[in-house]
Amino acid sequence: MPKRTNFHQAIVYFVKKQTAGDEATVTESKLLLDSSTGELREVDVVIEGAIGDDVVTISIEVTSGARPATVEWVEREISKHQQMPTNSLLLVSWSGFTPQAIKKAQAQGGRVQTLTPEVIQSARVPDLYIDSFGATPERFTLLLRDPDGSESRGDDFLSTANIYSGPTHDDYLCTLQDLTQRVINANSDSIEIIAHAREDKSEISHFSIEHNDLEKIGLYILRSDTEEWYRIQGLYTSGPFHLVQVKTDFTVMRLGTTNFAMTKVLLGGQPAVFVLTANPDNKSSTVSWRLV
Repeated sequence: MPKRTNFHQAIVYFVKKQTAGDEATVTESKLLLDSSTGELREVDVVIEGAIGDDVVTISIEVTSGARPATVEWVEREISKHQQMPTNSLLLVSWSGFTPQAIKKAQAQGGRVQTLTPEVIQSARVPDLYIDSFGATPERFTLLLRDPDGSESRGDDFLSTANIYSGPTHDDYLCTLQDLTQRVINANSDSIEIIAHAREDKSEISHFSIEHNDLEKIGLYILRSDTEEWYRIQGLYTSGPFHLVQVKTDFTVMRLGTTNFAMTKVLLGGQPAVFVLTANPDNKSSTVSWRLV
């Protein structure tokens, strides 16, 4: 997950990543060196590619303010990148720029460009449906490595039980509920694929996951009945499940010379951004998404 992101920054990142080509690397919230201070400074989106033996760096800064970007904001970004390895600076404002701000950028001899995403009113994309599932863990079973080296199963743990990264109280990591949710998130793609392929997907009411590859991570739990530390080898969880299909409503837009479609939907109660670009050469489309 990027260090700092938002809905509009994520859209710009996906558009550039999908259209930059195989020779370029696109990174969101990348840290670049400020040669005047020796510090690393965060840049919203960075595109890096090679021209001959030289590495070219295009830095992109994004603002989502409700008003046009001012000349002061443009000046700050220009000043920020003067001591950084930025060959070209692209400033993106979702609310446009003031005339003075555009003039300031134009005075940089082509090194700085200003772009404002524009809605293409006459264009649309076919309706797409996105699967969204909810899985609520209620039962927890742990496969444990006992202090004597033997294995056992624990079925009496509460969701609030503490998980540790080592066999001491100072190594507290999270609760069993948190650990279980991480396991579910890590397996979300396979859960969704399996559920979607079933003809009775609308009738699925429960789920179960068994994850038996936790010992190498080094997780521990303290059993209250024995007051001894046990290393966690595996986790089994189950509980209520539901799968719904969310209809998307894409807005077609243009950023510079690139057309794209974007939408924001709720997945499992959390906002997610979807970005779609089309490749006219092979008549294919690319869709990227992320929770924001």
